[in-house]
Amino acid sequence: MPNFSRAKPTRIINDYHLYKGNFDDGIPPIFRGCYYRLLNRLITIEKDFINGVFADMDWQLQFPIDLKPLENHLTGYQFNVIGYCWTPPNGEYTRGKGFWRIDKKNPSIINIYYCQLQFPNQARFTIPHEALHFCQTLQPDFISFFENEVYTSILTPALIIKLLEKITEKTTAMYLLPQEYFKAKWQETRSVEELSDYFQVSRQAIDYRLKECNLIA
Repeated sequence: MPNFSRAKPTRIINDYHLYKGNFDDGIPPIFRGCYYRLLNRLITIEKDFINGVFADMDWQLQFPIDLKPLENHLTGYQFNVIGYCWTPPNGEYTRGKGFWRIDKKNPSIINIYYCQLQFPNQARFTIPHEALHFCQTLQPDFISFFENEVYTSILTPALIIKLLEKITEKTTAMYLLPQEYFKAKWQETRSVEELSDYFQVSRQAIDYRLKECNLIA
């Protein structure tokens, strides 16, 4: 099980919640205030989690980031990445580009399934996205917030699912593109293409991260 009481000597700051832009996610106006209030709270929770993941490392952070920092933080678990093409293993249906399952023979192994029909840089985002969905099931603060705040809010079930996916997207960006390193690399290159090659994520992800870090308009 993960140890959330470890000392965190260093922190990698992410200020998604400080970014102010045109948030048009198709949220009906009546729900928009509640949705973004909950999203901002979740960003703070997940920011602390990602800071803890990187603080636990006793080696230099290297890019592109794989799943090793997460495995190191979640002592006792191992991720097993499995690709599929048209049909997921065992014919399991999924509407997304990936999903995770606990291995039936060994519960310490977490199988991360991803569609290989994606572009490589898209798959690089999908894999940790699904791994972080698993991590959410082990985070006491995250679980408590959903049970006490999200599920009791005015959000519809569809908006709750949307909220969960949105916060996981943002957490994945925090993980793959840590703000301190991301900003430094942007100041060095000023090139979306070079950042995409360096961090091995899509240009769309780079552009979105630049806006969230308030580096471009």
